[in-house]
Amino acid sequence: MVKNIEILVLVFTMLISLASLSRIFFQKSWLEVSFVNESANCQNIKVGDRISQISGRIINSLGDFRLALENVKKGDFVSMVSNGEPASCIAIDDKNLGFSLREEKTKVLNFGIDIEGGTRVLLRIVGNASSTKSQEIAKILTERLNSYGLSDIKVLPVAEDLIQIEAAGLTEDDIRNFLVRQGYFEGKVVDSITLTNGKGSIVFNGTEIPFEISNETIKILDQIFNITESFYINEIKYEIINRTEDKILIEANIFTAKDIENIFTDVQRNYIIRYGDGYKFVFTIQISKESAERFALVTKGQPTYYSGGQLYIRPKLVLYLDRKPITELNIVSNIAGEPITTPSIEGWRKTIEEASLEKLRMQSILKSGSLPVELKIERVETITQTEGKKLFESTIYILVANLFAVIALSMIRYRNIKISLYILMVAISELILILGIASSQIVAATIIFLSLILAVVYKEILSIIRGLTIFVAVLISGFVIIGKWTIDIPTIAGLVSIIGNSGELITLTDQFVLEKKKRIEESKKTGMEIVYNSSTLLVFAMLPLAFLGLGSLKGFAITTTVGTLIDLFITRPAYLKLVEKEFIKKKEEAI
Repeated sequence: MVKNIEILVLVFTMLISLASLSRIFFQKSWLEVSFVNESANCQNIKVGDRISQISGRIINSLGDFRLALENVKKGDFVSMVSNGEPASCIAIDDKNLGFSLREEKTKVLNFGIDIEGGTRVLLRIVGNASSTKSQEIAKILTERLNSYGLSDIKVLPVAEDLIQIEAAGLTEDDIRNFLVRQGYFEGKVVDSITLTNGKGSIVFNGTEIPFEISNETIKILDQIFNITESFYINEIKYEIINRTEDKILIEANIFTAKDIENIFTDVQRNYIIRYGDGYKFVFTIQISKESAERFALVTKGQPTYYSGGQLYIRPKLVLYLDRKPITELNIVSNIAGEPITTPSIEGWRKTIEEASLEKLRMQSILKSGSLPVELKIERVETITQTEGKKLFESTIYILVANLFAVIALSMIRYRNIKISLYILMVAISELILILGIASSQIVAATIIFLSLILAVVYKEILSIIRGLTIFVAVLISGFVIIGKWTIDIPTIAGLVSIIGNSGELITLTDQFVLEKKKRIEESKKTGMEIVYNSSTLLVFAMLPLAFLGLGSLKGFAITTTVGTLIDLFITRPAYLKLVEKEFIKKKEEAI
């Protein structure tokens, strides 16, 4: 068994790859409600529900959904089945029930949107644009999409003022209410101050600071400002946001998104609870020490009132997103004047799914930071599976044609069907191993770690060039362990290049044909030198593409390098072992 370690390695890696890929036969798919319009008039329909029937028609795909709505008119009553229970909607427009569906399924292999379909969005930067600004916006959008959990994300500036996004599972609701939101976040202490003959006072650090309003001006701290202007007290910005004859509403800016240092995800500070006839979500953020001190100065010594047995100060902490209030919090008197660094953000939605989605959106926006400019949706395209599937099928034909060409050439050259079958086996093995790696990060880690062990066993790391080649190959291949591999058109192009390299097996076999002049061990050594020389050139050519390339270049580089690692330590050594046995057998028969 020790003598046949190459064969054992191939069998073991094939078994774990096939075991992982076998999960494909147990995949399930369904249609899920992705968005419910505020004006929708539906019963028993909410985000996350699985729709199986509409007006008696079985719904198995988005095409079925579109066909079911083909004859629906505004005001029509439409019955359906949601989560196995009766449901209904009154159409809010022709062919529109007020909600959207997306197709969901358990995935073994992740396909890119160029194969599986998805959404392509073109966003235009409003105002002055530059390449630096577009790169910054692309980075923020990528962080938002990553934290939002969307798959196969590609964010690419295509011009100074245009950014293209491709993502599977991105809905129009996501684009408008999450992706293009500028995300300008502010926390302000808002107070309603009573006026007496146009006079009042602001409490700051426990001290009353008098002011006087006359016509459209405010006089405070011996300075006069226009009522629409902001003014500062001890470097804290104040603004008047509303005014009547006897009251003004004034706000003090405490913190912005730049002051957010952390968003807590533990269950004590990040949760959803039943509240009234809906659900309230709560999560806690950590703000900077400076903004906490501003909170202390603005809230110290404020007038108080009782409510529900609790003592509060009169001002409230109001949180804004894109200058719209999202949370209004009462401030308990015992924290007034204290530098509080962990305020909570609250929100409410009708269903738990909508509350969870809105909480995730807000957390994603706060984590990624605000966009430096406003974005406008230029175009939204739905990418269908049709074109990708045609290209995918064409690639399969190319692979099959390539294999037949190599097998035919080997038959003509060696007149030995076993060698042709070995070449076919190696090509199929490479395909299964690469797909096995793509299907599971555990399989990927196992094969890459096994390659390192074999490098030590075969003593390949003793050579500086080979050791460096192995190190770079493992480094690039590590991308498939860090994140689940997405199979897209560039990945398939990489597969074609790897499988197309089967012609190299004929060169290896030639070393044994020349065995009359060389010993078998020398033939194997020469054969592996050929493999390493070609692999070294290929791996180092892929290095800049893997780390500096964008999009398709990176995917192609990773696929090619993973295939090269498989060649070096699994398929080529096993093939040489099989061919060696074949030529030894022929030699013995000749004797």
